[in-house]
Amino acid sequence: MMEFTKKDGELSIVLKGDFNYPTVKRIENILKLEEIDRLTIDIGSAKVVDSEAVKLLFRLDRDSVQITVLNPPYIFDRILNILKLKDRFKNLKTVKEE
Repeated sequence: MMEFTKKDGELSIVLKGDFNYPTVKRIENILKLEEIDRLTIDIGSAKVVDSEAVKLLFRLDRDSVQITVLNPPYIFDRILNILKLKDRFKNLKTVKEE
């Protein structure tokens, strides 16, 4: 479950559930139809962030898409640290909104 909008090359997504394989597949289907250079994704409702989600973000980062992850759960940072990916992302920014 998610809501998305696209405007001027930016895809904005608000997840209403976990950031996992089924969600990644939905996002990939959107990306097949849309050219983007910026992605903003709010994952504040996610309790699960799996490896497929991290791989998607890493691929987009590698393709020079500017990524903003809003409201990441604690597990997101843990996964990036465990996989030693935090320093490998060039275009990823995380923002905690109150």
